[in-house]
Amino acid sequence: MGNTFDYDVAISFASEQRPEAEAIATCLRAGGVSAFYDQYEQADLWGKNLYDHLDAIYQHKARYCLMLVSAAYAAKVWTTHSADQLAEQRARRILLNEFPAPIRNDWNNAFEETLRRGMQTVLQPKGSPFPQLFDRYANDPMIFLETAWITAAMTLKMSGAVAEVTTLSLALDGLTLSVTFTGKRRKQYTNQPASTITVAGNCLLKT
Repeated sequence: MGNTFDYDVAISFASEQRPEAEAIATCLRAGGVSAFYDQYEQADLWGKNLYDHLDAIYQHKARYCLMLVSAAYAAKVWTTHSADQLAEQRARRILLNEFPAPIRNDWNNAFEETLRRGMQTVLQPKGSPFPQLFDRYANDPMIFLETAWITAAMTLKMSGAVAEVTTLSLALDGLTLSVTFTGKRRKQYTNQPASTITVAGNCLLKT
């Protein structure tokens, strides 16, 4: 295998499959294959943000990802969400500031957060842009709403939440932004319509 990647194989597994994962990692190492297995990386993982670190490994630093699929693996949070569900959660994070990044820096939450942010997308939102924009443009509501609309539409598309913004309505009421949104996902199958994501609610601009 080439030297383009830090690892030839990254192993993904549920904790219940750790004995099998360790046996595979040992065999790979014995065969001269560089493998990412968390127990081999404890010193390197210490103190790091697992969300960003694992995202980089599984997207960019490993040539292949080996998933040990099992009932336990299927039951984990990061494998029970469909792509459309994750995209909707991403949209709600952008528009309503929901689904904040988990505080606990554990392995399972790291996978879930990596998927929710979006993989191989231009933007990977960690929260809503609205509160920060409000801090900047609170004295000019019109400029705030215009900037918020453009930023939201751009972020929704560049994060892969939707391919098309169908409806996006923003209304300011004191320290709350009312949001109504409809967008279409990228079409996956020629014989099926594109999935639609709908979000309606309020985003608190100041806590």
